[in-house]
Amino acid sequence: MRTPEEVRWVLSEEATAQRTGAVTGLNYKEPRTPVQLAMEEAAAVQDMVAAGAGAGAGGFDGAREALAAAYDKAGLVDAANFIRAA
Repeated sequence: MRTPEEVRWVLSEEATAQRTGAVTGLNYKEPRTPVQLAMEEAAAVQDMVAAGAGAGAGGFDGAREALAAAYDKAGLVDAANFIRAA
């Protein structure tokens, strides 16, 4: 059985790019903006919760602050505040 971290990696865009690069020989990646990076961080936190490993103990409750911080970095302050208040 795979760990939540392994599940996250297998489903990630990075793993897809690595597999595609191995087949095509092309490994070019477009530069990402800080907002894109923050949204990817938020998605990673959500993926880890869905895979069974929250950011620390407690599932979503343990990941709530990490998720809110990622949304803050992305400029989605209302979403971050909602997550903190829920």
